[in-house]
Amino acid sequence: MITQYEIEHVLLAKDYSKARKLLKLEAMLIDDAVKEKIKAVVLNGESFETVMSRMEADDRIHWITVLGKKAAADLLTLGKVQPETMLEMSSLPEVDFKEVVRIATSTARKLNEITIEVERDLSVNTIHNSVV
Repeated sequence: MITQYEIEHVLLAKDYSKARKLLKLEAMLIDDAVKEKIKAVVLNGESFETVMSRMEADDRIHWITVLGKKAAADLLTLGKVQPETMLEMSSLPEVDFKEVVRIATSTARKLNEITIEVERDLSVNTIHNSVV
């Protein structure tokens, strides 16, 4: 069974424009009531027509964000941007490439800080081996 949480925070989370989320949502074979709830969340007060009318303009932001997050994951897991990711990034206009780099570095920094904080919390909250 697929849940509303999974749809909103996993399946649709990888799409960074409302239009892309709505198109993916429409294609899903899920309960109509759940679909309408999620649609209302995605639209956030806007009309379907308004969102879809700016789909092409919003797609630029979608791809900048996709590549920025992909590069951030590369930086965190590998320590460098993968060649494939860099080739995709470098296909964009220079202004968009710069935005991808900005998103990649800020996202990687933020995720790293969160990871460090959680690791610190875990080490504070764990029982030392000498106690066991």
